[in-house]
Amino acid sequence: MHMLSIYLIILVNLYSHVKGLRVNCQYLPKEFIYCDYPKLLSAANETSSNGIGCSKFTGPGSSDPYPAQTKVTCFVLPEINCDGYRKFESVITYPCVKYNGHYFVSTLLYSLFLGIFGVDRFYLGYMGPGAGKLLTLVYGWFSIDNNFSKALLG
Repeated sequence: MHMLSIYLIILVNLYSHVKGLRVNCQYLPKEFIYCDYPKLLSAANETSSNGIGCSKFTGPGSSDPYPAQTKVTCFVLPEINCDGYRKFESVITYPCVKYNGHYFVSTLLYSLFLGIFGVDRFYLGYMGPGAGKLLTLVYGWFSIDNNFSKALLG
């Protein structure tokens, strides 16, 4: 956590102890809570009783400009004092987007330095295009080498 969050935690705790007043847990700033990722609903239970869950996920490259929204379950961090339940449904909604967990910078570096071998595609989980890039490199190398040696040797 950065220093501002630490100062805010100390300030909120001191204020709540001195004044005897506490903020409702649902309305704490996002630095003081941890929220789960949106969950996929099962096919049998297509509608959730509490409105938490996604019927389907869209990916980062999806053509859908407005993905479905859902509420998620949130928890207050242990060192925060607040009124109400420490586990609650989020006030704001989150998009039903599934991220693959790969870092952009590492993918960019793989693409720049090892992309000719298809390492960037293998890293992202695209085995077919990765193998295609690798085979194109191998086939291209052997065909150039073969043509070059034929030209030299006559």
